[in-house]
Amino acid sequence: MKITVEQNGKQMDAVLGLVKEIRGETVVFSIIGKEVAVNAAGSTVSNLRKIIEENETAFIPIHMETKSILLEAKVQEILLDELAGAGDERIRIKCWRIENEKSTVLQF
Repeated sequence: MKITVEQNGKQMDAVLGLVKEIRGETVVFSIIGKEVAVNAAGSTVSNLRKIIEENETAFIPIHMETKSILLEAKVQEILLDELAGAGDERIRIKCWRIENEKSTVLQF
C-alpha cells in the first residue's frame, strides 16, 4: 500500500512492508506479496531487530525510489479500508519509539 510520510520536514511517498528476513545488512521485506531486498546501515538493522522482537508483524515504511527504510518518518492516520479493502472505520497508528525516540513503526 502506498502512503505519504514526512521525514526531515519533507513529504515522501512510501510503501508499507513486513520484515521477512534480515541477512547481515540486507533486510528482505514482503510488500504486497513480493519480496524486496533493502540494504540498511547497522543502526537501522539493530532498530529493526528490536522492533521485530516486539511485534513480528509491524509494518515498516519504505521509500521505494531510493530503497531506504524510513524509521524516522511521521505517518498520518490511515483509513482501515485503505489497508484491508473494507469498512470505513478510522484506526490510529501506534508509533514505536526506539532509542533516539524518532523511529516510527506501524502496528495495527
